[in-house]
Amino acid sequence: MKKWLLRLFGLCAIVCAQTSFLSSSHTSELHEHNFGRLVQEVYPGAQFWFNAMIKKYPQAHLEQTKFCVSDEYASGVEEIYFPFYVLEMMHKVFKNAHLHGVTDEMFVQFAEDEYLLLHEAKHVLSKDIEHGDQAIAGSMVLSFGTSFLLAYKTLKEDINVSTAVAGSVASIAAAYVALCSYAQFQERRADDFANQNADARTLRAGACWFKRLDVLMNLESISVPEIFNTIAKIIQDPTHPLPLNRQNKALRALLIRFGQTA
Repeated sequence: MKKWLLRLFGLCAIVCAQTSFLSSSHTSELHEHNFGRLVQEVYPGAQFWFNAMIKKYPQAHLEQTKFCVSDEYASGVEEIYFPFYVLEMMHKVFKNAHLHGVTDEMFVQFAEDEYLLLHEAKHVLSKDIEHGDQAIAGSMVLSFGTSFLLAYKTLKEDINVSTAVAGSVASIAAAYVALCSYAQFQERRADDFANQNADARTLRAGACWFKRLDVLMNLESISVPEIFNTIAKIIQDPTHPLPLNRQNKALRALLIRFGQTA
């Protein structure tokens, strides 16, 4: 690799690291102490919204989950995590709802979050985090076992070193592809659950969410050197289906279930 290319990669890494450090430090000072805590302890207004979702979507069994604070949308064994900045907005909107009541307009602004809640709920219902851990463990055992066997055969001179290395790389690559495929299956299943249970407004909001993700991930329309486009493609998350495909599925569900278009 040319020296200028190495320097470019190094510069990108330094800038990203510094930006990440400054951002995470600021976030850490203000919010990190709340990460993992129950939402009802930190943002009771947001918990009010969650309680409304429990009643709206009994099929999601949200009453069996723990609604927790994080810096992203995610799920655990029995937890659903929402970003603190979204929870803060929810708290401001619903903090006095128990006194003054609620209106439909109060829920409209969180329609995307409603869709994502259903998505994460399916991960919990399907025990995806547990099955994912098992898949990772199994893949690691298989990859390391294959590599060990090839190394042993190399020592016994049954095969040459280059063949052993190629075999090890191939086994690791196969395990990686299999894990990514399984993760994408889990994501598609969670999307399907949201598409099958969300109301029309929430479905439309979910489609808009995926449209924005597609814009963020697609850098072809931005005038930047080709190398940055290449780097962007490499770092795109391989464990999730393409946002455009997910958007189309949400829009298809909107049309089939409600006869509506975006």
